[in-house]
Amino acid sequence: MFKELQTLLKSRHTLAHALTKKHLYALGLLLILLFVSYAILQSAIAQQRDDAYLVNISGKQRMLAQRIVSLSQNIASRKFLGRDYLEASEELKLSLQELDFIHKSLRQKALHTEGFSLNRRSPLYEVYFGSWNLAIKLESFLGEGVRLLESEETEETLFLSQNLLEMWEGDQGLLGVLELGTLTFQLESEHRIDTLQKTALGIILLIVVVLFLEALFVIRPAILELALIEEKCKKCLNKRESTEDS
Repeated sequence: MFKELQTLLKSRHTLAHALTKKHLYALGLLLILLFVSYAILQSAIAQQRDDAYLVNISGKQRMLAQRIVSLSQNIASRKFLGRDYLEASEELKLSLQELDFIHKSLRQKALHTEGFSLNRRSPLYEVYFGSWNLAIKLESFLGEGVRLLESEETEETLFLSQNLLEMWEGDQGLLGVLELGTLTFQLESEHRIDTLQKTALGIILLIVVVLFLEALFVIRPAILELALIEEKCKKCLNKRESTEDS
């Protein structure tokens, strides 16, 4: 009888050890999933900051292009009237430099979205390098602005200012294309955030599934088996006490 009790206690110890081991495995998996969730969250926060910056400078790009057209008209009219245009030229120079910097940043970002999916390029890539060809249009626009800035002839300045105006307002001009570019940045930002949210939700569901499976296939059977062993131990002890009383 003592041997039977010893066997039951040993079985309980073995079961408890196995349960602890399985629980540690499940806990390790949960920790990995939580770490991945945290990494995704940090990535989403960083992505939102980056996207907010890109949308902001994309809108600023449109404002600068419009400002350049306005300044070019101002410089041309002042030259024609024989007035001083130095201040407007300085402002135009700064606007061209800032627009060039923003354009290069956004162009590089659009270039990195070429592999948007297996079957097609990203809408942003299409705006910059596809049928809308924003990259070339904006570079031509900047080139005309630099030419106007360096021009010393009044007639050439008038011609270039008119050319800039047409590039801005003409069919498929920069006005519409830059607005499309800003909208595309916003839409792609929303698409990335949506993808990250779905990924995070998937990981949360996976964590719930792991917890459910652990409860169903590890903890519940172990509790039932421990209860059975406990019951056998009690019966064994009761039997032993009865024998001793006799």
